[in-house]
Amino acid sequence: MATTGTLTSGPTTAPVPTAMDPAAFPFRCELSLAPLITFWTQTSAYHEFGRGPIPGIVREKAREAPELAGSIEDLSVIEKHRAFVDLMMTAMFPPAFWEQEYGAALFPFQLRAFYATPPFRRALMGADGSLQGRASFLQAHSVAETLASAKLLLAYHLIFERLYGIEVGADIPVIFTAVDAHTGLDQHFRLQFDWRFVNVEFRGAKPPLTEAARQRLRTGRVDADYLRELLPPERFLLRGFMIVKAVDVTDQEVLSSLKRDLIDKDSIVSQSQFQALQAKLRTFFRRPDLRLGLAAVEGDRVLVLNDASSHEQACIFADSAHHTTAEFTGSVYERACLQNTPLVIDDLQTYPDPTPVEEEMIQSGVRNFVCAPLHYQDKLIGTLELVSPR
Repeated sequence: MATTGTLTSGPTTAPVPTAMDPAAFPFRCELSLAPLITFWTQTSAYHEFGRGPIPGIVREKAREAPELAGSIEDLSVIEKHRAFVDLMMTAMFPPAFWEQEYGAALFPFQLRAFYATPPFRRALMGADGSLQGRASFLQAHSVAETLASAKLLLAYHLIFERLYGIEVGADIPVIFTAVDAHTGLDQHFRLQFDWRFVNVEFRGAKPPLTEAARQRLRTGRVDADYLRELLPPERFLLRGFMIVKAVDVTDQEVLSSLKRDLIDKDSIVSQSQFQALQAKLRTFFRRPDLRLGLAAVEGDRVLVLNDASSHEQACIFADSAHHTTAEFTGSVYERACLQNTPLVIDDLQTYPDPTPVEEEMIQSGVRNFVCAPLHYQDKLIGTLELVSPR
């Protein structure tokens, strides 16, 4: 049975440990392709994968490369049999989606890949195969506050399911955030882990579980200390590899974060939080040079809280600029307020009859312009603008 878990965003952020720390993760783990070979030569015979010639080819190639079924300590072993490994990996990474899908095969219970699709490699992997980025958890006060404790919980989940037939229901959603190397903007991915190719082996007789322990496990009222005492980690070996698929959820994550930020008045009063708000908008629109502006309107007075057209944006309130509405007569700002809907200008350089306001923006490098009037109880209270040189 495949055990698929998700290691979704929230207040808890953990650094990403890449190598297995025995103090944090006490189980012995070994990388091996034995479960994948078994899948092709035995399991696949009972479903669609067994209908073609691949199981026979795998069986023959496996006899020629017995080291792949053993404990792999040197990745050159995999590289030596790259064509054979590529063939077997088509079970998880179909060639038709090779250039589109974010997927990788990981060392068991490590965030380190030894095989990955090109998009995954570009977006999430370092030169040594380690995942590059940070992880955020929903359960800020649960046992899974860090990746280390999450891995421990999931290892026990796997043991309980495989050896005792107990579904603990461990689901640890995580959003993994990486930085796009080309734009410098954040990308958010939901990681989906598949443990079907990790075998659980134990030394000596299988430790028994009392009915009381089984009942407690089903309720979910367990912690790391209880699990270690119940089933000592040194009795087990986790052998094989994990599969991870990453789904780009950047838009959903940014929108959710923006909603939380906009509820907080400090997001527009504090310069640092305003800049953070701008950074999230850049990520959402995939525009690293996008700038955010905000102005307050009261009667015939305009207070520019943050000028999007300026490359050196002023500190909110401290250096805010005071103007009158007459200064914006005939401008794109007046037009947006009068029509009472957001105004989008693809290229200010082609805008007909520009006023000094538009000319000043063009001189500062602005090409693309969006302005939305802000209302409170049907009264205009200000404008929000987004500008970009592209």
